[in-house]
Amino acid sequence: MDKTAEPIGSYDDARPLLLQGAMDIETEDMIQALAGAQTVDIDKYHFVRGTLNGYPVVVSRTEQGLANAAATTALAMQTFDPIAVINQGTSGGHDPELHTFDIVLGENSIDYAAIRTAVSAKGAGVDYKAYEKNGVYAYDAAKKSFVKQFEYPADNTLLKTAQSASDTYKSGKIVTGVISTADSWNNQIEKMLEMHETLGSSCEEMETNAVAQVCKTYQVPFLGIRILSNTGIHNEEFNPKTGAACQNYTLTVANKYIDTILKTKEPQKAKAPITVDYKSEKRPLLLQGAMDIEMQDMAKALTDTTEYIIGQWHFVSGMLEGYPVVVSRTEQGIANAGVATAFAVKYFNPIAVINQGTSGGHDPELHTSDIVLGEYTVPSSAWRTTASAKDAGVDYKAFEMIGVAAYDKEQKKFVKSVKYPADKTLLAAAEAVTSIYQDGKIVKGTISSSDEWNNQIDRMLYLHEVNGSSCEEMESNAVAQICKTYEIPYLGIRILSNTGIHGEDFNPATGSQCQ
Repeated sequence: MDKTAEPIGSYDDARPLLLQGAMDIETEDMIQALAGAQTVDIDKYHFVRGTLNGYPVVVSRTEQGLANAAATTALAMQTFDPIAVINQGTSGGHDPELHTFDIVLGENSIDYAAIRTAVSAKGAGVDYKAYEKNGVYAYDAAKKSFVKQFEYPADNTLLKTAQSASDTYKSGKIVTGVISTADSWNNQIEKMLEMHETLGSSCEEMETNAVAQVCKTYQVPFLGIRILSNTGIHNEEFNPKTGAACQNYTLTVANKYIDTILKTKEPQKAKAPITVDYKSEKRPLLLQGAMDIEMQDMAKALTDTTEYIIGQWHFVSGMLEGYPVVVSRTEQGIANAGVATAFAVKYFNPIAVINQGTSGGHDPELHTSDIVLGEYTVPSSAWRTTASAKDAGVDYKAFEMIGVAAYDKEQKKFVKSVKYPADKTLLAAAEAVTSIYQDGKIVKGTISSSDEWNNQIDRMLYLHEVNGSSCEEMESNAVAQICKTYEIPYLGIRILSNTGIHGEDFNPATGSQCQ
């Protein structure tokens, strides 16, 4: 491992190593380390390519959050064909043995919002410990389908390389652990300690597991590296200098990986950026559903169809009433929906997007087969809890919504929003045809999105109260984010396939009703 071998051949056109950080303070030092640095932005997402130690490297500023991290990683896969990915940056501590400037090598990463809570009745309160691991989906080559898993392991060679470089780091200690990812920010110490105890979580941040998902889908080696920039457990506040410290250590790991692994093998030539042969005189309308039961009827309604597999995401183009339409199976979850929408924009250039499918009820006035037209979508796991001390318990109402980030053309940067409004023209079109629907009522409301599955009625009712949430599902707001970044009109439509508030179990027929 430690021996540097003589390079084999030329690495000028080799598949690059991809290094990632979400913000400038997590990417600037890595960019400055590149020789011959050249900006190669993909739409609003920022990439810089160059060489490090004589080997091609791309540095990506993913922007914050699950949807952005997944979309930028997938776009990098399609454009640069990386040979391996290291996602790194700042995080908050969960492990009481760790302090600011300590670094976690992610032996595993998890989406800590991807849980299913235990069923509890109205008035029973919310038990923050009553949940089971649910997980998120990535493509499994052996099963030839997207498969759900909770823990995403690091590539063993990348991990061992990082471990072997740990003695070079002098600003803190380096441990191997579990990196927890979600769009939320925990400040209640009892919850942080519970996550460490139950999930083995060392730290929390907002991108790693989404990147791991995409890397699993593309079968590209992945490692997450996170430095503690703060830890409420020890009352240590955010230190911006940790961003540079983590990048410098990552560069040490990257150099060692290049010397001891990449340069000891015949170089793999990078593929040219992937293109899709889709042509249409008019920009198509994009219709989305996460699963077959949410998109097959729409695909069957098209004529003159062509199927596309981009990465491993499925699209069907055709004509509907003489107008071009593309139907997308986004796959389940925030990360996959972000990727599928970014790909649709890149390869089909849609004129507008309608995301629809099944959901669980939050509004006590709604029942199974009722439909919600999303006047707004909300990322229901994108919150910051109010700080509370050890032994103070966990207050599920003590939070503020912080939102997720999309590009704002006026401010010329990514900006967080708590609510993403529907396009008014699309919403009016949906309202204009409500009389054709006979299986339930149709209301305007707020669609809540996260990778979480709530079954505690008091929690559902509180989300309805505080966010106006009509229903919950796992894709709409990620799609709204990407559409906002690309300035594409968007509408979410969700049917209640079940509602625990009324004890109504999942009805698969609702998938066709909504389509």
